[in-house]
Amino acid sequence: MKNIKSTYTEADYQADNLQDQYTIMYGILGKTLIEDLGYDGEAVLREATRRYARDRGLADRKKHEMAGCKVNMYSAFNISAGLPGNKRTVSYRYQSKPQQHISHVLTCPMAEIWDRYGCFDIGRIYCEEFHFTYYNTYAFGKAKVNLATTLTERGTDCCSFNVILRPSDLPEELRPRCFEEYDSEPKQPDLSYFKPISAQEGYGSLYLRLYYYLVSTACESAGEAGKQSIMHGLHRLVLAASEYIRTKTAKGKENAAVLSEAVYLELNYPARLNVEKESMWNQYSRYCAKEIFRDEFCRPFMARGD
Repeated sequence: MKNIKSTYTEADYQADNLQDQYTIMYGILGKTLIEDLGYDGEAVLREATRRYARDRGLADRKKHEMAGCKVNMYSAFNISAGLPGNKRTVSYRYQSKPQQHISHVLTCPMAEIWDRYGCFDIGRIYCEEFHFTYYNTYAFGKAKVNLATTLTERGTDCCSFNVILRPSDLPEELRPRCFEEYDSEPKQPDLSYFKPISAQEGYGSLYLRLYYYLVSTACESAGEAGKQSIMHGLHRLVLAASEYIRTKTAKGKENAAVLSEAVYLELNYPARLNVEKESMWNQYSRYCAKEIFRDEFCRPFMARGD
């Protein structure tokens, strides 16, 4: 990956850690589902990823419309709706207009983390399922998503995005919501609606929702076997997440030595380890998702140094 560390701040290191732990969670739980349940586990993983993508697509479209933004490819790729940025992802945009976005992503920290933790094929499943579902959900099911190559394939040098939304593919009543030229009274969007969020807030929301769809889909589709597989995956995740932290602190990054463990985890782990302090669980509470996460991950993770 391109060396950009000389420009890093403490907050940048923390954002990297938050994204990496979010990525590790998906990789470890996904790999465990497939190892435990075979093809049924892969089906669970793919459906959970699609559900997560639909959640994000619907939420982002709602935020954009509330701010007066048109639902199109320019908005989807350029107007933040809660996704934290990071300095490690390098991309080149050939075109980003309301009807079409074309870009190459040259570096992907998620692909690198999946490879490092033995989950590279799991990352490929994420790319296959998430992007098509997200952009189509966002664009009322009318987007054409061409993802010719991804960095979760061996031997490729970029993720190649070409995502299209044409007025001719939309019913007449949706065209004014997507394109100014079809709106008889277009208004300027209020971009002040999008308040800056911290990396912890952003990745915390993504982590919880992605975990929820993994556990709820596993329980719904595979019953007790699915629940047990998620629990097995969370036990593995304790080890993987702990190993990641040991590697970071051993290198002396983020001044971890001067922080208490509780403060370090609050700044560098995306999920709140005291689940009672996380209000989002009220919305994502089915199948005992919170209780499973608390008992099978949070408690042993916090006790790992005892």
